[in-house]
Amino acid sequence: MRLPIRDARSDPRQCSHSTFHIPNIKSQSRRTSSQALKMLCRVSPPIRSFHASRPSADLNKVILVGRIGTEPQFIKFNPSGLVEPESPNLNAAEKPSDTPPHRQRGLWRFRLATNKSVKDGDGWQKMTDWHNVKVFTRDESLWNPRLVKGATVTVEGRLGYYLTDFQKKIETPARLCEVIAERVNWLSDPKMKMDEEL
Repeated sequence: MRLPIRDARSDPRQCSHSTFHIPNIKSQSRRTSSQALKMLCRVSPPIRSFHASRPSADLNKVILVGRIGTEPQFIKFNPSGLVEPESPNLNAAEKPSDTPPHRQRGLWRFRLATNKSVKDGDGWQKMTDWHNVKVFTRDESLWNPRLVKGATVTVEGRLGYYLTDFQKKIETPARLCEVIAERVNWLSDPKMKMDEEL
Protein backbone atom coordinates (compact mmCIF):
# COMPACT_ATOMS: atom_id res chain seq x y z
CA MET A 1 0.00 0.00 0.00
CA ARG A 2 1.45 3.35 -1.06
CA LEU A 3 1.12 6.43 1.06
CA PRO A 4 0.52 9.65 -0.82
CA ILE A 5 3.32 12.13 -0.68
CA ARG A 6 2.09 15.62 -0.11
CA ASP A 7 3.76 18.57 -1.68
CA ALA A 8 5.02 21.02 0.89
CA ARG A 9 4.46 23.90 -1.48
CA SER A 10 0.71 23.20 -1.70
CA ASP A 11 0.14 23.02 2.07
CA PRO A 12 3.14 24.29 4.01
CA ARG A 13 1.25 24.26 7.36
CA GLN A 14 0.56 20.53 7.25
CA CYS A 15 3.78 19.40 5.62
CA SER A 16 6.30 21.70 7.12
CA HIS A 17 7.65 18.85 9.22
CA SER A 18 7.97 16.55 6.19
CA THR A 19 9.77 18.88 3.84
CA PHE A 20 12.52 17.09 1.85
CA HIS A 21 15.76 18.84 0.94
CA ILE A 22 17.33 17.71 -2.35
CA PRO A 23 21.06 18.53 -2.32
CA ASN A 24 22.91 19.85 -5.31
CA ILE A 25 24.72 16.73 -6.60
CA LYS A 26 27.09 18.58 -8.92
CA SER A 27 28.35 20.98 -6.26
CA GLN A 28 28.73 18.12 -3.77
CA SER A 29 30.73 16.00 -6.22
CA ARG A 30 33.02 18.95 -6.93
CA ARG A 31 33.56 19.48 -3.21
CA THR A 32 34.31 15.79 -2.72
CA SER A 33 36.78 15.74 -5.60
CA SER A 34 38.63 18.81 -4.33
CA GLN A 35 38.78 17.40 -0.83
CA ALA A 36 40.10 14.07 -2.12
CA LEU A 37 42.75 15.86 -4.16
CA LYS A 38 43.85 17.86 -1.11
CA MET A 39 44.05 14.69 0.98
CA LEU A 40 46.07 12.94 -1.74
CA CYS A 41 48.57 15.79 -1.93
CA ARG A 42 48.82 15.82 1.84
CA VAL A 43 49.47 12.04 2.15
CA SER A 44 51.61 11.46 -0.97
CA PRO A 45 55.41 11.58 -0.49
CA PRO A 46 57.32 14.30 -2.28
CA ILE A 47 58.36 13.53 -5.84
CA ARG A 48 62.06 12.72 -6.24
CA SER A 49 63.88 13.78 -9.38
CA PHE A 50 66.53 11.62 -11.03
CA HIS A 51 69.22 12.88 -13.36
CA ALA A 52 71.28 10.85 -15.80
CA SER A 53 74.32 12.94 -14.98
CA ARG A 54 74.42 11.69 -11.39
CA PRO A 55 77.70 9.77 -10.75
CA SER A 56 77.21 6.00 -10.46
CA ALA A 57 79.03 3.62 -8.11
CA ASP A 58 82.10 1.84 -9.49
CA LEU A 59 81.99 -1.93 -9.90
CA ASN A 60 84.77 -4.49 -10.30
CA LYS A 61 83.06 -7.88 -10.48
CA VAL A 62 84.07 -11.09 -12.27
CA ILE A 63 82.13 -14.35 -12.59
CA LEU A 64 83.82 -17.28 -14.35
CA VAL A 65 82.69 -20.85 -14.98
CA GLY A 66 85.36 -23.29 -16.13
CA ARG A 67 87.75 -26.08 -15.19
CA ILE A 68 90.79 -25.89 -12.94
CA GLY A 69 93.76 -26.33 -15.27
CA THR A 70 96.54 -26.77 -12.69
CA GLU A 71 96.76 -28.33 -9.27
CA PRO A 72 95.97 -25.63 -6.70
CA GLN A 73 99.08 -24.56 -4.76
CA PHE A 74 99.06 -23.09 -1.29
CA ILE A 75 101.55 -20.36 -0.42
CA LYS A 76 101.73 -19.49 3.26
CA PHE A 77 102.60 -16.15 4.80
CA ASN A 78 105.50 -15.80 7.19
CA PRO A 79 105.17 -13.72 10.38
CA SER A 80 106.37 -10.57 8.58
CA GLY A 81 103.46 -10.84 6.18
CA LEU A 82 105.53 -11.77 3.13
CA VAL A 83 104.97 -14.83 1.03
CA GLU A 84 107.48 -17.56 1.71
CA PRO A 85 109.16 -19.01 -1.40
CA GLU A 86 107.97 -22.42 -2.44
CA SER A 87 110.37 -25.19 -1.52
CA PRO A 88 109.14 -28.77 -1.96
CA ASN A 89 112.19 -30.16 -0.07
CA LEU A 90 111.57 -28.02 2.99
CA ASN A 91 111.43 -30.10 6.15
CA ALA A 92 108.96 -28.80 8.72
CA ALA A 93 111.10 -30.17 11.57
CA GLU A 94 114.09 -28.06 10.51
CA LYS A 95 112.07 -24.85 10.40
CA PRO A 96 109.37 -24.86 13.06
CA SER A 97 106.44 -22.53 12.71
CA ASP A 98 104.60 -20.72 15.50
CA THR A 99 101.32 -21.12 13.64
CA PRO A 100 99.55 -24.49 13.96
CA PRO A 101 99.68 -26.58 10.77
CA HIS A 102 95.93 -26.42 10.29
CA ARG A 103 95.71 -22.65 10.79
CA GLN A 104 98.17 -21.46 8.15
CA ARG A 105 97.43 -18.08 6.62
CA GLY A 106 98.22 -17.64 2.96
CA LEU A 107 96.71 -17.92 -0.47
CA TRP A 108 95.71 -20.60 -2.93
CA ARG A 109 96.52 -20.08 -6.59
CA PHE A 110 95.58 -21.99 -9.71
CA ARG A 111 94.80 -21.45 -13.38
CA LEU A 112 91.24 -21.61 -14.65
CA ALA A 113 90.38 -22.59 -18.23
CA THR A 114 87.28 -21.27 -19.97
CA ASN A 115 86.34 -22.36 -23.48
CA LYS A 116 84.57 -20.50 -26.25
CA SER A 117 83.61 -21.42 -29.81
CA VAL A 118 84.76 -19.25 -32.72
CA LYS A 119 83.48 -19.46 -36.28
CA ASP A 120 86.15 -20.96 -38.54
CA GLY A 121 85.03 -21.29 -42.14
CA ASP A 122 82.18 -23.78 -42.30
CA GLY A 123 82.78 -25.10 -38.80
CA TRP A 124 83.53 -24.00 -35.29
CA GLN A 125 86.85 -23.92 -33.47
CA LYS A 126 87.14 -24.14 -29.70
CA MET A 127 89.49 -21.65 -28.07
CA THR A 128 90.64 -21.68 -24.45
CA ASP A 129 91.32 -18.67 -22.25
CA TRP A 130 93.50 -19.09 -19.17
CA HIS A 131 92.93 -17.04 -16.04
CA ASN A 132 95.27 -16.73 -13.06
CA VAL A 133 93.23 -17.05 -9.88
CA LYS A 134 94.26 -16.27 -6.30
CA VAL A 135 92.24 -17.02 -3.17
CA PHE A 136 93.36 -15.47 0.11
CA THR A 137 92.51 -17.45 3.23
CA ARG A 138 93.17 -17.38 6.97
CA ASP A 139 93.01 -21.15 7.29
CA GLU A 140 94.56 -23.62 4.87
CA SER A 141 92.22 -26.40 6.02
CA LEU A 142 89.16 -24.52 4.77
CA TRP A 143 90.04 -25.43 1.20
CA ASN A 144 87.59 -27.87 -0.37
CA PRO A 145 89.48 -31.10 -1.20
CA ARG A 146 87.30 -31.58 -4.29
CA LEU A 147 88.83 -28.47 -5.86
CA VAL A 148 91.50 -30.29 -7.86
CA LYS A 149 92.81 -30.19 -11.39
CA GLY A 150 90.02 -30.83 -13.88
CA ALA A 151 87.13 -29.96 -11.55
CA THR A 152 84.44 -27.63 -12.85
CA VAL A 153 83.99 -24.57 -10.62
CA THR A 154 82.50 -21.12 -10.51
CA VAL A 155 84.75 -18.25 -9.46
CA GLU A 156 83.42 -14.93 -8.18
CA GLY A 157 85.77 -12.09 -7.46
CA ARG A 158 87.45 -9.01 -8.89
CA LEU A 159 90.26 -8.14 -11.26
CA GLY A 160 93.67 -7.21 -9.87
CA TYR A 161 96.73 -5.89 -11.69
CA TYR A 162 100.39 -6.10 -10.80
CA LEU A 163 103.78 -5.41 -12.38
CA THR A 164 106.20 -8.22 -13.20
CA ASP A 165 109.18 -6.18 -12.03
CA PHE A 166 108.77 -5.59 -8.29
CA GLN A 167 112.27 -4.18 -7.85
CA LYS A 168 111.76 -1.57 -10.59
CA LYS A 169 114.85 -2.59 -12.54
CA ILE A 170 113.07 -2.60 -15.90
CA GLU A 171 111.96 0.63 -17.54
CA THR A 172 108.79 -0.81 -19.03
CA PRO A 173 107.67 -3.76 -16.88
CA ALA A 174 104.76 -5.88 -18.01
CA ARG A 175 101.39 -5.31 -16.36
CA LEU A 176 99.54 -8.56 -15.76
CA CYS A 177 95.98 -9.25 -14.74
CA GLU A 178 94.72 -11.82 -12.26
CA VAL A 179 91.44 -12.74 -10.60
CA ILE A 180 91.25 -12.16 -6.84
CA ALA A 181 88.59 -14.73 -5.96
CA GLU A 182 86.18 -14.11 -3.11
CA ARG A 183 84.23 -17.34 -3.62
CA VAL A 184 85.03 -20.62 -5.39
CA ASN A 185 82.16 -23.10 -5.71
CA TRP A 186 82.60 -26.71 -6.79
CA LEU A 187 80.27 -27.93 -9.57
CA SER A 188 81.57 -31.32 -10.74
CA ASP A 189 84.56 -33.65 -10.50
CA PRO A 190 87.11 -34.10 -13.30
CA LYS A 191 85.89 -36.06 -16.31
CA MET A 192 88.38 -38.91 -15.75
CA LYS A 193 87.21 -39.36 -12.15
CA MET A 194 83.57 -39.30 -13.22
CA ASP A 195 84.25 -41.97 -15.88
CA GLU A 196 85.99 -44.17 -13.28
CA GLU A 197 83.03 -43.92 -10.91
CA LEU A 198 80.65 -44.90 -13.69
